Amino acid sequence: MAGERWLIIGGSGYVGTHLRRRLGDSALATFNRAPFAGGVPFDGCRDRLADRVLTMAPDVEAAFILQGISNIDACARDPAGSRAVNVEAVIRIVEDLTTAGILPVFTSTDGVLDGTGHLVDETEPARPLMTYGRHKAEVEAYLAARTERSIAVRLSKVVGIDRHKSNMLSGWLDQLEQGGVIKCASDQVFCPILADDVAEALVRLVEGGADGLYNLGGPAPLHRRTFLDLLIDDMSRHREIVATIEPCLLNDLPFLEPRPIDQSMSIDKLVQATGWRPTTMAEVCRRVTAVRYGAAA
Repeated sequence: MAGERWLIIGGSGYVGTHLRRRLGDSALATFNRAPFAGGVPFDGCRDRLADRVLTMAPDVEAAFILQGISNIDACARDPAGSRAVNVEAVIRIVEDLTTAGILPVFTSTDGVLDGTGHLVDETEPARPLMTYGRHKAEVEAYLAARTERSIAVRLSKVVGIDRHKSNMLSGWLDQLEQGGVIKCASDQVFCPILADDVAEALVRLVEGGADGLYNLGGPAPLHRRTFLDLLIDDMSRHREIVATIEPCLLNDLPFLEPRPIDQSMSIDKLVQATGWRPTTMAEVCRRVTAVRYGAAA
């Protein structure tokens, strides 16, 4: 399997799937619980990357670290168990990568922020409210202190054009078609980004010689309700809306830990480093409804 330039650790997840599509045969990708054709089984809690994977791909230059427990409430229920996956295993992966001279590219989260700022940049310190955010902040700090060169990106909510179970837009469309009540946090502000754009940005950062921490979200912050309204406007051109929208406050929802309210981030550093800007959510909504209803339109 020699010849691969890229390694994707956690290639069966939502971002990993899009990154595999972007990189094609130039990437070797691992999975843990969800096998896919050509994937290499790897469990970061039990296996060493150097022993199990790196010997298969001697030409790898950069590795995207996507694996982990991303369910926020699951992390809150089991802080120690999820930390073993999200921190301890990731640090061992980074150690093996840096020893082999491979650039680690780590996907962090806007959940390292406390949600009190507006359009924060990369100088904003991590002040996580959630266990999941604390895990990611710990790895961010490790990379900054212990690696000569690495890339960490603080990801906002990732959405897509497809019907994947992790895609918020397809979930909303299902609810809008089927009826009932959609609870929508009117106070939440975030910078959702298209999954294909995440893959593109990660590759561009590596190829552009980037180093350090980058915000990776959409081109502009949105209230969650505004985002839903954009989707409804485009969907209504194709079919009737049968659901009812019920506004609420984010932390009135039954989460195990408080969630940050304003997670808006500036992506100026990303744009400057790559010369590229992600797709607007207005365009994403137009595309997702065209794909879903276009044949009948």
